[in-house]
Amino acid sequence: GAPGCSTMRLLTLLGSAAIGSVAATQGALRLARTAVTVGFEMAAGDLAEQHIEQRSAIRPFRWDRERSRRLGLTGLCTTGPLAHTLFEGLESMVPGTAVKSVLTKVVLNAAFMPVMISATLGTALLLEGRTLRQVRTNLETQLIPSVLAGLAFWPPANCFVYKFIAPPLRPAISSGFGGIWGIYLSARANEPGHYE
Repeated sequence: GAPGCSTMRLLTLLGSAAIGSVAATQGALRLARTAVTVGFEMAAGDLAEQHIEQRSAIRPFRWDRERSRRLGLTGLCTTGPLAHTLFEGLESMVPGTAVKSVLTKVVLNAAFMPVMISATLGTALLLEGRTLRQVRTNLETQLIPSVLAGLAFWPPANCFVYKFIAPPLRPAISSGFGGIWGIYLSARANEPGHYE
């Protein structure tokens, strides 16, 4: 071929690589933003849960910073990345905001809930120093009640998110609901007596 054709192919290839690199960087930034947001909101949810737990105590409130740090780290390393991946995957599988698309995403999200809750509680318990056997025992008692609570909480929240929030903002907006949900998960993760 003519020298102009191979130069054009090389420029096209370089342009495609540059665009792919920018897209990958933007995707990584969105993932990092979601992970940090979810981590912060899980730590804040734990702080709120500690206030609730100690509400009836006579002594002044004592914040267990280490516990909140563990929940925040769980959100940063496990829950945030899983939520981000789930939202992006569902949007690519079932794009749009039509009623059928929204309901399909809500149902698929609900089907993934046991995985998300198991990963979240498991990570929090491992960071607390629990053994794998203790984590399994905890999940055997906590998973079904947590999923049932999640099925009451998340479908309405996800209907709102999938219908009215633009896809790039969904994980961050959903994490606002996650702050409320984090209070519940913190209570579950810190419930005594499920580790024997």
